[in-house]
Amino acid sequence: MRTVLRSDDFEELVHVVEVPDNFQTDSMAEHHYQLNYQGIRMKGTSVMLDGVKIDQSEIEQPHESRVYVKKESPHLEIHFELNGQTNFESKTEHGLDVEIPSGNSAFFFFPELDGRLNYSKCANRSMLEVEFSVDYLTRLLGNDLSTLGHFGEAIKKGRPAIYGNQSQRISPLIKSVIGDIIHCQFTGVLKKVYLEAKMMELVTLQIAQQNSDDSAKTNWRKDEVEKLEFAKELVEKNILTPCSIIELAEMTGLNDFKLKKGFKELFGNTVFGYLTDIRMEQAKTMILEGNTITEVSDMVGYKNPQHFTVAFKKKFGFLPRELKR
Repeated sequence: MRTVLRSDDFEELVHVVEVPDNFQTDSMAEHHYQLNYQGIRMKGTSVMLDGVKIDQSEIEQPHESRVYVKKESPHLEIHFELNGQTNFESKTEHGLDVEIPSGNSAFFFFPELDGRLNYSKCANRSMLEVEFSVDYLTRLLGNDLSTLGHFGEAIKKGRPAIYGNQSQRISPLIKSVIGDIIHCQFTGVLKKVYLEAKMMELVTLQIAQQNSDDSAKTNWRKDEVEKLEFAKELVEKNILTPCSIIELAEMTGLNDFKLKKGFKELFGNTVFGYLTDIRMEQAKTMILEGNTITEVSDMVGYKNPQHFTVAFKKKFGFLPRELKR
């Protein structure tokens, strides 16, 4: 499979990526890459298993850029935009545009990929891209793509589609799995087995979240769903100084009863429970990155490290210091 990338910003750079058809390989292949060109700095890691390719990258992007991408073979991907924003404009007659804001993911399929990727200015862009062969995903779902509803039908018929028709917020559970993938310490065959297990977990959680969102949204008006999603954003943006239920209700235009009931139905957690999950997932990542327990406790909004330790153990079943080991 051959993918060609070129850019108006860097006309002399044409990047060609060639991988085996359907990512077929007998063993795990891994390589690291770096780019430093006209102010744009990028570093990343690419891992290929049999039927799946995982790319994790971090980018310093001081200005907007556009990259043209062309791939004549089918493209099936879950894209996690951890920080930053990705926008894809299709050039094909029946293509689809894909917009993925920061903190969102999109699960999409194109029988052929031809279009333009638009990247906004971002000091610290971070993303995880997981590409599957159609055969791999079919095997993963027990040879039954109907689990994916209309999206599965589109894959079988070779039509472009986005699962759920749009991007969705990355849940704390999914973010935890992403952290496990990025910070995996295994090597060799153990890393291969570990990542294959994480792929199953990632796909399962992505499908479960979409099904839950679809089911819950049928009980709420569109404007109420938008207000509840705004409440969720406010919780995510204010983990150090969280809003009270009354404050969230006033800011979103919902009464406190509808806010609590709707939040639980749409997002599967209470407002406080969701806040705690976000704090713990961020804490887990920061501990793995080498920060001390005291530093992490303060950075996720706990004045008392002991209270943080209790909350961490309740969430994960082990103490923060055990994670460091």
